[in-house]
Amino acid sequence: MLNYTDTTLLFQWIINSCYPLNILIYSGDSDALANFMGASNFVHALPITQTGNSRRVPWSFQKQNFLPMTVGFYETFQQGAINLDLLTVSSAGHMAPQDSPGPTLQMIANFMTPARNYSQSVPVSNNAQAAPSANPVPPALPSELWRRVLLIYTINCSVTRKQADKVNTLPGLTFPVFFNHYSGYLQGKDSDYLHYWLIESQGNPATDPLILW
Repeated sequence: MLNYTDTTLLFQWIINSCYPLNILIYSGDSDALANFMGASNFVHALPITQTGNSRRVPWSFQKQNFLPMTVGFYETFQQGAINLDLLTVSSAGHMAPQDSPGPTLQMIANFMTPARNYSQSVPVSNNAQAAPSANPVPPALPSELWRRVLLIYTINCSVTRKQADKVNTLPGLTFPVFFNHYSGYLQGKDSDYLHYWLIESQGNPATDPLILW
């Protein structure tokens, strides 16, 4: 098994390709596993130019009925058609969406807009309702019964790779899955496998952004 501890060559290849991409690299400023200083040193060593006076510009988040507060800093870089944004999320560790869910959601939502204004507020409702499902999830069965059902299904049916990888439910989900998504492993080289999770577009696949996490 091969272990890659440095992705510099990969990023150099991406930058030299001149393919139009928007790249976001973010770090929780309290992350002791992959600290923001290491991310900053990594990006600044790449063959990409920092744009304008973007050296650690603060970005803000505003809770309802509160004044805006600084929740991190960002820098922007550009090389041809490639844009790279480097951000920090304040008071977040390695799991930024868990530690700072509001700012992280705002960051990702704004990353997918043309302006990429990370201080732009994102309307969020705590009373959001899931869209109706066209294929309701069947009632839960005891785990032992599910095991027997899956065993019979595996023996008597020819299952395609796409069918096997389709996710029909998720732990803790309180509503039926109303979109198609798949999870599994792709074989890279020899015995190396890459885990993937693909969520299909819920709008127009031709114009919706494709995000690689």
